[in-house]
Amino acid sequence: MQSRQAQQAFEVFAAERGVMLSQLTAEAAVDLMLAFYQAVRADDVAMNADGDMLLFQWGVYDWGHGASFTYNITRQLIFPHGDSQQDVEQAEHTEDDEDEYTMAIYQLSLTLNYTPTDVLYAITPGNRWCSHRGELTEFKEYIKGADATRLVQRSTPVDVALRFNDVC
Repeated sequence: MQSRQAQQAFEVFAAERGVMLSQLTAEAAVDLMLAFYQAVRADDVAMNADGDMLLFQWGVYDWGHGASFTYNITRQLIFPHGDSQQDVEQAEHTEDDEDEYTMAIYQLSLTLNYTPTDVLYAITPGNRWCSHRGELTEFKEYIKGADATRLVQRSTPVDVALRFNDVC
């Protein structure tokens, strides 16, 4: 997959498994994103520069539409602005010299929003990264054991959203 097609690739991945994104539970959302991360490689990322990572994040936030408990699993893709394999190879060998080379950072975010309760307000917002596939088992165990997961696992989200955004 090319990074710029991550959302379409994820939607196809979900559809092939009979998953309707709007009906996901927290556990199913995590399982789906982790399976996608494991199965579908991004061909144009700078792997040696953390080019394909996962982020789990949670907390009560108000983004201008009222407070909501946000439960999110995101795939972050970092790739060169150019489109060629040479651009990817150059990015992998460039050491933190942003003037010399510019990278694009995109995130494919699967977010479940829940009505906040006193118990959900009490959870300290947080996040956890998974830098590469070798950490996937530990990452999944962390998510499954997280208070945020435990407290929403039997709840129905009020909204499920899939977004693909440029974060730079």
